[in-house]
Amino acid sequence: MATTFYVTPIERKLLGTLPAELTQSWEGHIEEETLTSYETQEQLSERAASVTFDAYPAAKEVADRCAKALEAGEGIDTLSLKGFPEEAMPSLLYMIGACGIEALIELSLADASRLTPKAMEAIAAMSRARHHILADNASA
Repeated sequence: MATTFYVTPIERKLLGTLPAELTQSWEGHIEEETLTSYETQEQLSERAASVTFDAYPAAKEVADRCAKALEAGEGIDTLSLKGFPEEAMPSLLYMIGACGIEALIELSLADASRLTPKAMEAIAAMSRARHHILADNASA
């Protein structure tokens, strides 16, 4: 595990509240997220309309709930990814954009009682996905 964990100031603060056994392996790998090209509500709605999960019924159910929330301008803080197929994850992350990924990261870090080293790796992976989406947004 020698990958980068990109964090916002809020996420850095949340990391500071976690037990050392969850954060010590990330020392030297945490970088400040400096990109700021977040999506507009219109862009998120367009993405939600363009992504399909027909091949993955479990993913389609989660994506439909998420799309409805995004189109209504609501948060996705109740989104559960339990049972979500891993191969459909890139499409979901694209659909919810950097905004949605950031919300998931913050919610995950705020719930220390559920965090494990494996969960921290998943959160770091989400931070890298957000970073790449922000970079793509900036170049568009």
